[in-house]
Amino acid sequence: MSQTERRTLLRRLTAHMQHVAAAQMLVTDLLDVQSEEPLWDAKQTAAVLNMHPDTVRERGAEWGIESDLGDGIHRYIPEAVRSLRERRRDAARARLDGRRVG
Repeated sequence: MSQTERRTLLRRLTAHMQHVAAAQMLVTDLLDVQSEEPLWDAKQTAAVLNMHPDTVRERGAEWGIESDLGDGIHRYIPEAVRSLRERRRDAARARLDGRRVG
């Protein structure tokens, strides 16, 4: 690959990276993601999900909301928790709508 081709490739890659960064910022804004937000403990997570902290501890990994920090320390990813809450809310609405129709 010639020097000119490498420079062209570098410019193209830079442009692609800028497009990806811009798209990421748009999606982040749409989701109201707080990237600097600290991880939550089981009690905070349980309050958002309206359940007992023990349930969060038992099922957090299965639900994909848990971050294992090692040494038996588990915390929960706020954005993943909010996403789970929305999915559960949508599923409950769908069940209720199904009952009304059927």
